[in-house]
Amino acid sequence: MAAAAPAQPLDQTVVSRWPSAARHVPEARHHLRATLSRWGQLELADAACVVLSELMTNSLKYAKERGRHIETRFVRLRDSTGRPAGLRLEVHDADRAHPVLHSPTPDSESGRGLPLVDAITAGRWGTASRDGIGKLVWAEITDCA
Repeated sequence: MAAAAPAQPLDQTVVSRWPSAARHVPEARHHLRATLSRWGQLELADAACVVLSELMTNSLKYAKERGRHIETRFVRLRDSTGRPAGLRLEVHDADRAHPVLHSPTPDSESGRGLPLVDAITAGRWGTASRDGIGKLVWAEITDCA
C-alpha cells in the first residue's frame, strides 16, 4: 500500500504590491481570479473582480501619494465548521482620507463605484486606518452574496 501524501497547508492570505498605475488593475484582477481558482472558489470571481477593480480605481484616483504602491490582500474566509465561506478583499494605500458612500444623481458621470461595492457585498465593506500612513478599504464577498 502506498503511503498517503502529507496534507498541504492552504494559503489563507495572499498579499501583493502594485505600482500606482491604472495598467496594473487588470493584472490584479487576473491574480485574484487565479487565487480563487486555486482555492476552489471560482464562483466568487466575477463579483470579486468588480469589487477589486472599483477599490483599486478609487485608490488610484484619490490617493495622491505618488510613487507609493497599492497593496492588495485576499483573505480566504471560513465558516464555523472550517469550510470555505467567501473572500475578504483589502486595498491598502497611503492616503489618510477614508471613502464615503454617496448616492449619485441619475446624471452624475462618476460616483457609482462604492454604491456598486455596497450592492455586491450587501453592505459588508468598510475602512480602517493603518499603522503609519494611509488606510485600507475592505470588502467581503460570500458564497451567499
